[in-house]
Amino acid sequence: MQIILLHAGKNMKTSSKSTVVCMVGSLLLAVFLSVTAIMLSVKLGLASDNVILDAMDEADYYQMVYDDFTGKCEALAIPNGLDLTVFDGVFSVEQIRSDCRRYLKAELNSTVFKINTGVYKQKLSANIYDYVKKNDLTADGDVGEVIRGFTDDIMDCYIEMIRLPHASSMGAVFRMISDYFPLVFTAMTVLSVCTIRILVKQNPRRKGRLSRYLAYSTMSGAVSVLFVPVFSLITGFYRKLQIYPEYMYKFIVNYFEHGINTMLITGVLLFAAAGVMICFSSCMEYQMKQRKRKKQNLRQIPE
Repeated sequence: MQIILLHAGKNMKTSSKSTVVCMVGSLLLAVFLSVTAIMLSVKLGLASDNVILDAMDEADYYQMVYDDFTGKCEALAIPNGLDLTVFDGVFSVEQIRSDCRRYLKAELNSTVFKINTGVYKQKLSANIYDYVKKNDLTADGDVGEVIRGFTDDIMDCYIEMIRLPHASSMGAVFRMISDYFPLVFTAMTVLSVCTIRILVKQNPRRKGRLSRYLAYSTMSGAVSVLFVPVFSLITGFYRKLQIYPEYMYKFIVNYFEHGINTMLITGVLLFAAAGVMICFSSCMEYQMKQRKRKKQNLRQIPE
């Protein structure tokens, strides 16, 4: 009797120890999965040149920049006795789109891009000379100097318009994420695999229990990833930001929504994986119960 009690006590201690190890391992696995999923979401949904360019296209960014730039050109032209006809054939939406994208890529990648302003100045100067002759206008001082000063002001305005504020800082953050992402991803993957192996060793013949621990870890990771996008979509705080001009506001909203959607998809996939594991665990438990019932029925059958 004492031997049986000692054996039962040892089994209880072993089972208790195994449960603690599994709970700690499940918690650690949830942390590793959360870090991996969040890093992956940020990498794919925010820290990418293509994400920014897509957000600009979706916001009709270039057309709105062109319209704003045209308005500023008019404000500079009118005091000089000119009108918008002097800008015909000089600037276009496609040119602004091309210059914006090349300038942005250069700043994000910490390289130098210089716009060939000479072509724009030459076309604009020719238009102004024709306008002056056609309307018999005069200037205070040398006409050539006045036109050169005007074209310089226009090009300064143009370069300011096509630049995305803080693009160089964003590029520095993107590069840092790109540098550390492989290391962090590899570390989290190795740690996750090691933790799963520990859980497997603690549950060598309990596939249902193992599936539950993996499901709990995956679901915890999904909740961690989904918290930010769900909170953002419910509150819509990013849409209430006071950002001017309008094209910058629309771009930031689209850019932020792209990151939210990426995190949302990642979290939903983790939830789906957890659901599959829970279903598998339930099936395993059901099969075990059916086997126990069959064994009990066989024992109850008289010889």
